[in-house]
Amino acid sequence: AFLFSALHLFINERMSQMNFKEALIAHLQGERVEVNYNQEGWIDFSKEFSRLPLEALKPFIDAHGYEFRLAPRTIKVNGVEVPAPESEAPNDGDTYYVPDPLDERLYDDLKWRGDDIDERALANGVLYLSTDACIARAKAMLITQEAV
Repeated sequence: AFLFSALHLFINERMSQMNFKEALIAHLQGERVEVNYNQEGWIDFSKEFSRLPLEALKPFIDAHGYEFRLAPRTIKVNGVEVPAPESEAPNDGDTYYVPDPLDERLYDDLKWRGDDIDERALANGVLYLSTDACIARAKAMLITQEAV
């Protein structure tokens, strides 16, 4: 299960990377774009560079050591930003995870078969392909709100 999750995250990150031109177009279309400088970590391109004129961005076009990607999708649960659940069904037989606050691991792992339980997890927005994302969702579900 861990190997599957790590592989899924690696593939998603690689598939979502884009060149500068694609990043700039996405930014201009209102998408959240992130930039990684020399493997120092992803930061929000849109917030960092939205006030700069286009001419100031031109050096990035030919620069090496810069990576661009669409920012990961997130949702808010009990006021906490967490990774968004999957919006498409996994392949038949793939392992997926659903938050389970009653389990000490905080998730339950299932195999996709396209049955009622699988379809319900997808429709209810609780289907994750990584344990880390699923655990973050479960932890956010456990936060109690103070009574007003």
